[in-house]
Amino acid sequence: MPRRLPPFAPLVAFDAVTRHGSFTRAAAELGVTQSAVSHQIRKLEDHFGVALLQRQNPGVGITPAGAQLRQELAAALDALGALDAQVRRRSNRTTLRVGAGSALATWWLVRRLPDFTARYPSINVDLKPLETGDSSKRPLDVRIVWNAGEDARRTSTQLPLFWERIFPVCAPHLLPRRPTAC
Repeated sequence: MPRRLPPFAPLVAFDAVTRHGSFTRAAAELGVTQSAVSHQIRKLEDHFGVALLQRQNPGVGITPAGAQLRQELAAALDALGALDAQVRRRSNRTTLRVGAGSALATWWLVRRLPDFTARYPSINVDLKPLETGDSSKRPLDVRIVWNAGEDARRTSTQLPLFWERIFPVCAPHLLPRRPTAC
């Protein structure tokens, strides 16, 4: 008999909202819009047929049913997190945790990952998105960030990957009109 499970993404959104007490901060953590988080919560409430949160201005309150779900969900997510670590340890595979900005990851890094994994099949790459100015101390093995040239320095733990030239560009019709030479 198949398991009847609640939808997972709305559970994760609910966990984030209840930890932060805010749809906005939960959306920032999950990398989605506040509206998307709200839709996920509504989907979860529809699934259970009960209100889980009380939308307040400002903030969010939690209903008794939501408080019970929060407690049970925290234990379940902790167990899933432990399971992930156990399976990774047993697989004898090394995980390389790489943090990079979304543009760099999308346009440069992701294209190079298939070659890397072909060369090093025993290494899992766990790609974590970083936002501009993200100074969090997430456990990362490699952090690829943009630094201004004057801030970049070559050390044993920091090397320039490539240099970028930035210059202004505009459409010709936006340029000031100059008299033509005769």
